[in-house]
Amino acid sequence: MNNQSDQKLLAEVRGGNRDAFKEIFLRYHEPVFGFTVSRIQDRDIASDIVQEAFVRAWKNRQSIKPKKPFFNYLATIASNLSKDHFRHQAVRQKHESQIESKLYPGTENVEDHQEKEHLQGKILEAIHTYLPDKCRNIFILSRIEGFSSKEIAEMMNLSVRTVENQLYRGLKILKKKLSRLL
Repeated sequence: MNNQSDQKLLAEVRGGNRDAFKEIFLRYHEPVFGFTVSRIQDRDIASDIVQEAFVRAWKNRQSIKPKKPFFNYLATIASNLSKDHFRHQAVRQKHESQIESKLYPGTENVEDHQEKEHLQGKILEAIHTYLPDKCRNIFILSRIEGFSSKEIAEMMNLSVRTVENQLYRGLKILKKKLSRLL
């Protein structure tokens, strides 16, 4: 994505230009969707989150900084919305498990399934909680989405070396934090 072209469009978006926002939407929808679906693991929910991220970006267009990578801005919004989703899901699962344990006492399959979901939730929670925004975005794009370091560098207007350093940093943090949690 052309950084100068983005800067011009983002400046127009700040001014309320809907056509410029439509162009930005077309440029960034797919990368932000990929980023979000990798976190949520549900295409429908991720689609809703991405849509809400763009709505919030439009509503708060005055806070857009045209010289900063717009992907990072949208990814932060989507990340926060994803965290809200996981919090809501955790509350819902807690209530469901309480109901299941009362209805079906002694069923091990439910417990195994819940333990697996709990472990996956802990890993995702660690990614969302302990990794700084840029590191988390790069980590998800690389390890979950499968983008190469070069592709991520181009997408986020960073050097390949910076991307690799952030990946190393993310793995180091997660290893330390997950060893404590597990």
